[in-house]
Amino acid sequence: MTPENQETKFTASRLWAAALEEHEQSWTRKYKYSKLNLNDRSFHDLCKGELHPGDAGKILKEFFTEYGIARTLPACKRVEFFEQIKQVTKRLDETTILNRMSALKKITDDSDHWKFNSKPANPVSAASKISWFINPTDWTMFDSYAVRAIEKLNKNSQVVALKFPTFYSRIDCLKVPTLIQRADDLIQADADVKSAKLHGSRVFDKLLWIMGSHDYYKSVSRPFDEKYLNFGAGMIEKNNCTFHSHLNERWGVPIQ
Repeated sequence: MTPENQETKFTASRLWAAALEEHEQSWTRKYKYSKLNLNDRSFHDLCKGELHPGDAGKILKEFFTEYGIARTLPACKRVEFFEQIKQVTKRLDETTILNRMSALKKITDDSDHWKFNSKPANPVSAASKISWFINPTDWTMFDSYAVRAIEKLNKNSQVVALKFPTFYSRIDCLKVPTLIQRADDLIQADADVKSAKLHGSRVFDKLLWIMGSHDYYKSVSRPFDEKYLNFGAGMIEKNNCTFHSHLNERWGVPIQ
């Protein structure tokens, strides 16, 4: 695949192209401080099975460090936390975004149990991330970049810190599962991309992170290989959905 030669622009299709590229490149990238050669793909595979009790603590330590959530939960309770999130996520295998959010919130609301350094803790970001790796279907992660991106799509110009339930309520209103299904279909249709075993929901995560970053224009305006551009074009083709309408009307991003 050769990079494009046309003039670069900041468009919705290029946002999707950047998101797919970031997902593909980071999917097998070794965690920065990993001694176990852990990466997103291998952690996802481990989550689908059973973590060996003797290894679980070490694996979760590297995951929590990589995702910047190590300070949200005491190390001695990470395995217990993981198992609770796993039980809830698997029980809600075919459910809605809001149902999963509510189930995870019941766990994280027990702030005294998860207290860190003698202070009550509410590890919602950790819960959302672990839940995704256990079952990525129709789910997206909750963190500061994603919150900033969703608030940019809101009518209010001021970016505020959305709470866990509000964030997922807005995700639900944007009909995100439809976008995720479209992304999954396009991934399966491209043999090169399909072989990497990527996930449409993770592409959406990456898109929010790009939108929520301060150098989003740089991420989108650079050259892309053809497969990423084709994916981006496919995401907006006959897909004038709520999300893209908000992207255009409230953030000024052309749907092309």
